[in-house]
Amino acid sequence: MAVFTRNAVCLLSPARFGATTETALDRLLAPGVWVGVSPSKVGPLRDDAVRLFGLADHLGPGSAAALESRAVVLDTLPGAAPPNSGDTDAVAILGGRVNASIVYCSGWDRYAWLLPDATLVPFPPALQIGLEYGLAS
Repeated sequence: MAVFTRNAVCLLSPARFGATTETALDRLLAPGVWVGVSPSKVGPLRDDAVRLFGLADHLGPGSAAALESRAVVLDTLPGAAPPNSGDTDAVAILGGRVNASIVYCSGWDRYAWLLPDATLVPFPPALQIGLEYGLAS
């Protein structure tokens, strides 16, 4: 298969969170940190987060359980109005509900507009997850 594009998973957070590619996992595992994840019904992003947590467990046993216990499913409740910005991750970060959120890197343009001081940090190679699109040869 010839891959022509990827939609990798990144960490969205305010600059003050201080995450870099090298420190993203350590920052997520720091005491008191809550991480936003997508609900299963939205698409593959929740599954990607679960896979990311599993990879983290290979790097540090117990990491998956720690991350899962800090995961906050970001969703609009049935019957509730969607957030004004249209984005539950941005609203959760701005409101302090989560410190960071697992999102697709391809959403940077939208997040840069909604969260001007945010960073979108790719995970290190050992933690890279995401969809690959390609053509079979």
